[in-house]
Amino acid sequence: METINSYYKSSANFSIDASALASDQAADVCIIGGGFTGVNTALELAERGIDVVLLEAHDIGWGGSGRNGGQMICGIGHDPELIRKQLSDSEFAELYGMGLEAVQVLTGRIKKYDIQCGFNWGYCTVAYDQKRLSALKELQGFLAKQNYPFELSLLEGSDLERVVRSERYVGGLYDKGSGYLHPLNLVLGEARAAQELGVRIYQNSPVEKVEKGSKVVVHTAGGKVIANKLVYACNAYLDDLDVNLKKHFVTTNAFSIASAPLSDEQIQDFMPARAAICDNRPVLDYYRLSEDNRLLFGGATHFVEYLPSDLEKHIRKNLRKVFPRLADIKVDYAWSGRMALGANLFPQVGKMSGHTNVYFAQAYAGFGVGPSHLVAKSLAKEISGETGHFDVLSKIRHPKIFASTTLNPLWVTAGKCWHQLEAKLH
Repeated sequence: METINSYYKSSANFSIDASALASDQAADVCIIGGGFTGVNTALELAERGIDVVLLEAHDIGWGGSGRNGGQMICGIGHDPELIRKQLSDSEFAELYGMGLEAVQVLTGRIKKYDIQCGFNWGYCTVAYDQKRLSALKELQGFLAKQNYPFELSLLEGSDLERVVRSERYVGGLYDKGSGYLHPLNLVLGEARAAQELGVRIYQNSPVEKVEKGSKVVVHTAGGKVIANKLVYACNAYLDDLDVNLKKHFVTTNAFSIASAPLSDEQIQDFMPARAAICDNRPVLDYYRLSEDNRLLFGGATHFVEYLPSDLEKHIRKNLRKVFPRLADIKVDYAWSGRMALGANLFPQVGKMSGHTNVYFAQAYAGFGVGPSHLVAKSLAKEISGETGHFDVLSKIRHPKIFASTTLNPLWVTAGKCWHQLEAKLH
């Protein structure tokens, strides 16, 4: 198993008591994947009295759900305008409402099950130049017209310095309707709640084969699960489990570091508001503070797609540009993870063609903490026969990507270069 030098893993509140599948099981629904989507779909179904078995190849939260930046951003996709033509005006309005509902679902989950995951409100998108600041002003205006229910503040000069202090930024948009949390502790808390409601979770149980039909048969080395319905919730770690699903996305690498704990004086000097920060470039920096005063700083390669051999060195270069005074800060952890992204950078949700009892959700494009909770609720409602957002989400078309696996690095590199060029031209 891949070794992950992750701050989240080292600071997890607990681990899930769940062994590998060692016998044949039957269930109404089988879910493959123990991240936010899989765990929350299981929890939503269990709340409705539906019998669920969840299979995870490693440990709960092992993939992107337990490695991400922990930023809970209001919204449902990167740029809904990219798929607007596929929806009616009322459907597009519903899509906007989903972004608000995603926040409500997630925060409601934390409150209902008393999940200790260090949740805090406060998020600021920062701009490197006036052109990007203008984009933030347009966003603020758009959200105001949509009656966005949370406080939004456009910050420049000394106003921005009350939130973050870096000479790299000319301004920012501060959002009190988004925030940050410890993602691994969140998904572990949700998994524990699911277990308490009867969900049978099996860790270290990679799926070897799936037989589809009126019933699905999911095979592992230790046994099989026979179920009426199946949910693929594997995202970037689908690997070769289903070649058709994999044709709709590519994967890219994201990296993070966690510093040694900082003093209150150091934090006051560069991040006095303790908000989550993200810039609005095509390939961005994102960072925040942990509960124990560590700086968690993440990013990716800006042009060529590759996994640096020295993650700390790579991220430290980006950190030095933003906060030169932290150039020599001690780093205790450095880790990477994969994320899946489709051509339109929008979550892919639906039923598998030719198999009405097989569902899937994937390709959050690095924007999955909040949306995954809304998607999970939508899947559970559809599976249990309730009316929800599934019809709108599944209506969105996601083109196949030619040779998505063999040409993966090439497509990601081309995408990064194109978005960087587009940003400069517009």
